[in-house]
Amino acid sequence: MSDWDVYLIFVKGSSNKFWRARTQGSRLFVNYGRIGSDGQTQIKDLASEEQARRNLEAELPGWDFDAVVRASRNEWNDWLGRIAVQGGTEQQQVKFYTDLWHALLGRRIVSDADGSYCDMTGDKPVTRRVELDDNGKPLFPHYNFDALWGSQWSLNILWSFAYPEVMDGFCNTMLDMYRNGGLIPRGPSGGNYTFVMIGDPAAPFFAAAYNKGIRGYDVEQAYAGLRNIMNSQIGLIFGPIFEGLDRETTPPINVRNLDRVYVIDDDGIVACSFIRNSRCDFVH
Repeated sequence: MSDWDVYLIFVKGSSNKFWRARTQGSRLFVNYGRIGSDGQTQIKDLASEEQARRNLEAELPGWDFDAVVRASRNEWNDWLGRIAVQGGTEQQQVKFYTDLWHALLGRRIVSDADGSYCDMTGDKPVTRRVELDDNGKPLFPHYNFDALWGSQWSLNILWSFAYPEVMDGFCNTMLDMYRNGGLIPRGPSGGNYTFVMIGDPAAPFFAAAYNKGIRGYDVEQAYAGLRNIMNSQIGLIFGPIFEGLDRETTPPINVRNLDRVYVIDDDGIVACSFIRNSRCDFVH
């Protein structure tokens, strides 16, 4: 393994931290933590050794620690500054922006600087690339994310007006996986499907995006993929378990939750159909 390509330290008050990175073949290693400790290490596998080198150079082209701190602060100020709040106490404002910060975490960009990503929907890994613009730059990143179950009450609303580029990237990621593996994912993990949760929360996600004018993806293909899932048993993984239960007399609470989930998801498909100025060809 090569020596560390970059080694940064930060010492101020009680803070004594380090950050370093290096490559080994097609793997990128990032190690960080408190000075004197082994720290934490994260590893990213790339398509080739040259790709690992290009990714490192693209993500951190200079080794000026103060400049990195300023750039990071400016980046977060840009993202959090999308929403300005007034009034309340300082503690309440801190709580608001901390929650807003959390709303942007937990989803990882898994594509490289040139748009390459690992497709795991098939029998073996395949390196693919997102769509590029006329200058050869990725039009959107490829994401890995948890299930969108319940996002119709939270992220669908927040992202659609404050972070439309994130919502557009998620829509394109789901369509990339649809083209690669034949399904729009509910909650992809490691470039593959997980089949977690029930219903299809991608339906209200796409409906919210389209309704807010976020349409930087193939709309017809998105509708076809969503309709395909909801008209098949794939979108009803737990449906057969509850067939025959009397929902009026002794319904388990989860059965009513399932009913509500299916209504919300089905409504998302119907909304997509009518928004497209076409007849509702969705039957469920």
